[in-house]
Amino acid sequence: MAGVAHASRTRMLATFNADFGRSVFLMPIAERRRRLLAVDWVEDASIARIWPNQIAVRIQERKPVAFVNIPAPHGRGARVMLIDAEGVLLEPPRPIALHVPVLAGITEDQAEPERRQRVQAMLGLLDDLGALGKDISEVNAADSQNLIIVTRVEGRALELVMGNQNFAARMQNFWTTIPKSGGIRRTCARSIFGSTTALRRGHANHEPESVPRRRHRYRQQPHASGGVHGRR
Repeated sequence: MAGVAHASRTRMLATFNADFGRSVFLMPIAERRRRLLAVDWVEDASIARIWPNQIAVRIQERKPVAFVNIPAPHGRGARVMLIDAEGVLLEPPRPIALHVPVLAGITEDQAEPERRQRVQAMLGLLDDLGALGKDISEVNAADSQNLIIVTRVEGRALELVMGNQNFAARMQNFWTTIPKSGGIRRTCARSIFGSTTALRRGHANHEPESVPRRRHRYRQQPHASGGVHGRR
């Protein structure tokens, strides 16, 4: 069984329980593949018969792109999960070492297409930013048309409202306009391509590699002109 790293081998082997001791040519390949695809972490699967009495199973696992905090019932904390590019939620294996951001704005009761839209918005932002996004620890896609990131600036975790386009240009403009000495002492806002990027000071010790923790939030209010400003 090739390609398995995180999916449950026990569940996959159980798929073939009824086939042991029987001719491989009696095995319903399509049905067995359908059951394999129902196993957590399995994105695709292929099964081939090998004469005289063997089969070859190849698994393609899903690739997580972010951590998500799924709210527990009745507001009792949150459950840490992973999510792939298609919006499929995955139970994280233990132990796991992934250098991916936290994606906020995801809930378990959302349909997969809705989750996929928010994941794709995050991936588009990260792809556009390239190396400029190396310090991003969280992306909030609750509003996919007004993405908010948490990044590290001068040793502090800061929220930056990025909008929905021109991410690299806005980030570059941000780095050229923030104070270069004396620390960040106030909200900085600059008009960029007809929009506004808003910056607020957050906590100082946000670790991008840590298992997700929610940080202090600053509310953002839209200007009538379509830009954004921050307020505590």
